[in-house]
Amino acid sequence: MSGRRFVVRLLLVLSVPALPTGAWATGISTLTDDGAWSWFSDPRAFCIGSVVHAGWVTARGDIQVGAYDLLEGSSSICDLEEGFGPDDHDYPAFCRACDGRYTAFYSGHAVYGTCNLLRTSRWPGDWMCWGERDSTDVNTSGGAGVTYSNPYPVPGDTKDIFLFWRGGDWKPAYARGSYDADSATWSWQLMGRFITVPVGRPYVKYATDGERIGFAFTDGHPKETPCNVYYAEIREHGGENLSFFRADGSVIKPMNYGALTPGEADTVFNRLASPETTGDNAWIWDVAFDEDGMPVVAFATFPALDRHQYHWARFDGETWEDVTLVADAGGSVADTTVGNAQYYYSGGIALDPVDPSITYVSIKNDRDGSDLQQRVRSPNGMWSIWPIVEGTSYENMRPVVPRDRPSDTEMVLWMSGDYDYYKNTPLLRRATPDSAAPGSRQRDREVAGLRARSDTLHYDTAIKLWASAVPTSVSEPDVSKGVALSRIRPNPFVAHTNVSYTLARPGRVSLRVYDVSGRLVRTLADHDAGGGRHGARWDGRDEGGARVGSGVYLM
Repeated sequence: MSGRRFVVRLLLVLSVPALPTGAWATGISTLTDDGAWSWFSDPRAFCIGSVVHAGWVTARGDIQVGAYDLLEGSSSICDLEEGFGPDDHDYPAFCRACDGRYTAFYSGHAVYGTCNLLRTSRWPGDWMCWGERDSTDVNTSGGAGVTYSNPYPVPGDTKDIFLFWRGGDWKPAYARGSYDADSATWSWQLMGRFITVPVGRPYVKYATDGERIGFAFTDGHPKETPCNVYYAEIREHGGENLSFFRADGSVIKPMNYGALTPGEADTVFNRLASPETTGDNAWIWDVAFDEDGMPVVAFATFPALDRHQYHWARFDGETWEDVTLVADAGGSVADTTVGNAQYYYSGGIALDPVDPSITYVSIKNDRDGSDLQQRVRSPNGMWSIWPIVEGTSYENMRPVVPRDRPSDTEMVLWMSGDYDYYKNTPLLRRATPDSAAPGSRQRDREVAGLRARSDTLHYDTAIKLWASAVPTSVSEPDVSKGVALSRIRPNPFVAHTNVSYTLARPGRVSLRVYDVSGRLVRTLADHDAGGGRHGARWDGRDEGGARVGSGVYLM
């Protein structure tokens, strides 16, 4: 390799203690061993202080909500509906009413004649006790029922929300909800179609920063409609009317002029721009705002059915920067030999709403499973990779970052287990002991036994949580001397820690761990490397694979 040759020696103190009493739980935890979700209803997860809240649907069709306490490392679960329907589209999304109560919205998947259902917590701040089921009793006409509930505060209003969903005509619809704190009830005004297209059923993701609602959408389902990715916003205009806006702040039209069309919005991804590298189709995954207020959109494209790509796109004030974050994430996580074949079910990509330069991606591996990674973009545009789960024979998929996460703790939730299809009919799943986690031999044997009797076991997944303390200060690496350390995290750690370093130019890298006596414990890297960002991982073991004791180590 050409270029200067140098050795990297990073002398840093690492400690490997047991988790102290009262510290926040870090690493991987389980909210439930039986839960699933699609990815078009949100907010499905959020934080209140040290407690992570989320909603999901079980394999037998129970709609549940759960809470995981990071301080205590414990979870609690309650049912919103038992036996509602074994379909991963049916999970709930949440909003907080002006009196501190929470309302959960959910629906059956494309059931004729239905409307959005809701239940409101009985007391402010309560999460485990819910009032009676209610209905919005509004929908657009057609036979598609309702799917995908998305409640978001109306910009400029402290009491009302917009509830978005896919309506009876298969097009995005919305209603305005007004809350009465005295009776803890909602009233609804149907606004009609939200987005209109000549054919197809657009898919939409939403985000808010308190002053606007940003949303990204497609022309339809990629299986049925060639899709671009579009973006627009809802903002106040002139202090009176709510209007559609483009990302640059220009007004499109007042909302009361009618539904938005794709041609009126920004085009984030044009499927015909470079089909030879990106494919000519797309599906939306997430949207968020960065610290400068710029919208960021995450989406998948499909160069081939077995080669999904992940994109990270940011509006820079004038144009949309489209970054191919993962060139090949593998094919669908679904079993395309059962049911209505779902070739476009990517493992998924999620943006951190606190900082969308932090993303989480699910990538197929060579063990017939999928890995989960965190990918972090530095201010100079370089990306680093941090493995969360890797090398498994089961899926780790559909990540989502809880809203309002603490600024000092990065976290992500995801589905972990066996996934074939979006619904279980007939139900064959049966409870397994806590020791039979997804990917364990016991669980694998039980799944294999069920498959031997039927091919209709469609999803059997847990909901997992990963949390990690954020470094107290992270600055752009100074590579003026040829090499610079970016971050070591978590630190202190229990299971493993990750090291990121940047090379100004190609060179020889030697990265080793020593104990305080100077004895070599582990060699993490000893090879030629190109210029740019690199990473390594230490699992707290020595060269022989034995776990070292708690203490201080040098790297």
